[in-house]
Amino acid sequence: MKYKNLLILGASGAIGLWLVKMALTRGYTLTVVVRSKVRFIQSLHDFIALKSEAVAAINIIEGDVMNAQVIAQAVEGQDAVLSSLGLRRKNQANPWSAVVSPKDLTERVAKLLVPTMEQAKVTRLIVVSSAGVGDSWKDISGFMKFMVGSSKIKVTYDDLDKMESLLARSDIDSLSLRPVGLVEAEPSQDAQIVERFTASSQISKSDVAQWMLDALKREERFTSPTEMIGWAK
Repeated sequence: MKYKNLLILGASGAIGLWLVKMALTRGYTLTVVVRSKVRFIQSLHDFIALKSEAVAAINIIEGDVMNAQVIAQAVEGQDAVLSSLGLRRKNQANPWSAVVSPKDLTERVAKLLVPTMEQAKVTRLIVVSSAGVGDSWKDISGFMKFMVGSSKIKVTYDDLDKMESLLARSDIDSLSLRPVGLVEAEPSQDAQIVERFTASSQISKSDVAQWMLDALKREERFTSPTEMIGWAK
């Protein structure tokens, strides 16, 4: 296994928990950075009913992902990094709800990750962005453009765009995944690269996690820095 030792950022989120579950099933050795070790372990038990020995096998670092020392500690000894970090709103289901995360979260983490990974000679990074970010803005419907532009989603897009730009300028072998509308569902085999993001476009958080782990196994450097993914219709 080429990338056996994995650092997962955003492990306590919905995509992150799927990443942990699937990565353990596939035999990876995991390190995660979380704000609360107790809450993370409880989330694991609630989500996938992990046995105590499985939880004990995860290297859990309690700290702030925007702290340079925490990132340096976490990256050391890894083969690759997967990040599902993203801005949180007070009410995630409400696009107009106030943003409670730092508004430059993913950009700031990327600024720490890139030089740290380069120094540690960790070359592969896969992150979650969003359909409509960067040059994919032209590929979303008028309604979705209205939703983004008139709501707090625009704050998220601005942050993700800066993160993507920073990664594209680096020498890191990075892939920014741009999922369409995220929903809760069990993993499927329906995910694919898509060309449009409309109000009806969907992909499950579990399928995003599955795509990330499948992409990790690619032998060559990523041929494109971004991929927009959704369910086949």
